[in-house]
Amino acid sequence: MQRLGDLWHSGEWRFPLALFLLLRFGLWGWMLLVHRLIPLSSAAVNSHPYLGIPPEQNALLEVWQRWDTLHYQLIAAHGYRATSLEPFAPLYPLLMRLSAFSLGNNTLSSGLLVSSIFCLAAFLAFLDLAKMELGTRRSAQQALVYLALFPTAFFLFAPYSESVFLLGAIMCIRSLRKKKWVESGLWGILAVCARLPGALLVLPAIYEAWQGWRASQRFMPWIAPLIILIGIGLFPAYLWLVLRLPPWAILQTQDSAYHRSLNFPGFNLGYAIKDIFNGIFPLVNGPDLIFALLFIAGTILVWKKLPVLYGIYTTSFMLLYLSTSTFPYALYSMSRFVLILFPVFMIMPLFIKNKKVRLSVLMVSFAGLLFYSAQFAVWGWAG
Repeated sequence: MQRLGDLWHSGEWRFPLALFLLLRFGLWGWMLLVHRLIPLSSAAVNSHPYLGIPPEQNALLEVWQRWDTLHYQLIAAHGYRATSLEPFAPLYPLLMRLSAFSLGNNTLSSGLLVSSIFCLAAFLAFLDLAKMELGTRRSAQQALVYLALFPTAFFLFAPYSESVFLLGAIMCIRSLRKKKWVESGLWGILAVCARLPGALLVLPAIYEAWQGWRASQRFMPWIAPLIILIGIGLFPAYLWLVLRLPPWAILQTQDSAYHRSLNFPGFNLGYAIKDIFNGIFPLVNGPDLIFALLFIAGTILVWKKLPVLYGIYTTSFMLLYLSTSTFPYALYSMSRFVLILFPVFMIMPLFIKNKKVRLSVLMVSFAGLLFYSAQFAVWGWAG
C-alpha cells in the first residue's frame, strides 16, 4: 500500500474506515437485536457444538460464539493436541491466543479484536489495489462497497479467519503486480497459514515469476513462489515433528470430519440441483447454487478485464470449490468461500454503471447481509 504518510495526507483512509465502523457496530447491534427478539432456549444452546468451550456469558459477545468460532477457540486455548486434529490452519488461533493475554484470556474477545484489525487493513488494501487497477478512486470505492455489503461479509468481522486470509491474499497479489517478490512471498505465507486453501496462491506467484524471469532472465522473481512453498510446508512440518503425525493427516481429517469427496469440477452443481428438487435443504443448497453460478460468471469476466494473475487466482479457488462436495450440502459453504474472490468485486463497477441497477444490487446484497448475519446470531446456518 501507500506509505502511511501519503495515505494519511491523501485522506483515502477515511472512506474504508467509515465503512468499517458503520458495518462493525451496525451489524453487531443488528445481531444483538435479532438475538433479543428470538432468544435461544437452554436446550437449543446445549444442542450446539461448544466442544467443551464454556458458553460466553457476556450477552454483547455471545452472538459471535457460533460454529467455527468454537473450533478456533478450542485450538487457541488448548492447542491441536486437545482436538481430533481440527482442519483449521494455525495462524488465526495463534493470533487469538496471543491477543487474549491482554483481554483476560477471553479468546472470543481476542478473536473479535483480531478480525476487526485485519478487516480494516483488508479494506484499506483492497481500496488501494482497486484504485491501482481501475484507475479512479470512485470506482475503487464502489468495488469496496460491493465487497463490504456482500451477504456473507459479516464473516470478516466474526471470529473467523476470513479477514486474515483476505488481507494476505490481496497484499500478495498487489506485491506480485509491483514485482516485490520477497514481500509477495511473505504475504502469501500469511494467507497460507490463515487458511489451508491459501496454498493456491503459489499458482499466480509462479505465473508472475515466469513472466518476470522471461523479461529479466534473473532468478529473483522465483523468490515469491519459493517463499510461499515454504509457508505451505510449515503446518505439515508441525504435524510431523511436533504432533508425530503424517504431514497429510490434516487433509484426511478434513475429509472424514466433513464427509467431503473430490469430483470432477462442476459435478457438485448437478448434485445441488438434484438435492433442491428432492427437497434436501433447498434453503441452503439453493442460495449456494446461485452464488456458485454468479461467481463462475464473475470469474470469466475477471479474465476479460483484469491482468492474468487475477484470473489464475479466481479460477484456482473456483475449481477447488467446484471439485468438492459434501452431504447434505453439495456446495458446502459456497456462500462464504466466494467472499475471498476479491477480483470479482473489483470488476463490478466496470459492468454496473447504471445508478438504479447499482442501487438495486446493493439493496439486495445488503438485505442478504442482514439475513445471513441474523441467521448466524441465532445459530442458523450461514455458511
